[in-house]
Amino acid sequence: MQSLVATRSELLDRRRRAVFVSQGRDLLKDKRTALVREFGRHQAKLLSGLELLRNRSVEARRRLDEGVAVCGPEPLASGALSAATGISAQLTSRTVAGVRVLELRHGRVRSDPPGRGWAPALASVHLDSVATAYEELLDSFLDLCAVELSVRRLATEIAQATKQVNGLENIVLPGCTMRLARSR
Repeated sequence: MQSLVATRSELLDRRRRAVFVSQGRDLLKDKRTALVREFGRHQAKLLSGLELLRNRSVEARRRLDEGVAVCGPEPLASGALSAATGISAQLTSRTVAGVRVLELRHGRVRSDPPGRGWAPALASVHLDSVATAYEELLDSFLDLCAVELSVRRLATEIAQATKQVNGLENIVLPGCTMRLARSR
């Protein structure tokens, strides 16, 4: 065990350390509050987006099954191959209390029937229906990608800040004040 030196300068030094630890704890609490606020904003977006994604996924699968039943798998596979086009995307980030939060902006996913790569007069109505459903699904999916990644990062940082605050409150600060009480 460390021996305590009961001098005035030692007492003042320990008081300064206790104040310094308290200030650090308060800063971490402010950081955690900002992160929780941002997490709540992203969480609402994520939950509503997941519900929309689920609904669009069910609808797209229903239309695909219907198209396969009516047209067969070959015309749909052929249409999927001819419709392969690129989508532009831009990933940006901003910082919230030292944590990078991502935002994804993407180009137009939905295209008009002539822009899909097949002749509208020769293609089945079901092919257009399936293409539209999956374009809507992809649009929802892209909207959700960056939100989910940001929510995961924010949750990790909130947990880390909470551990740090608890460590300062329950271990470091009581250790400083206990030594102060013994040195008096």
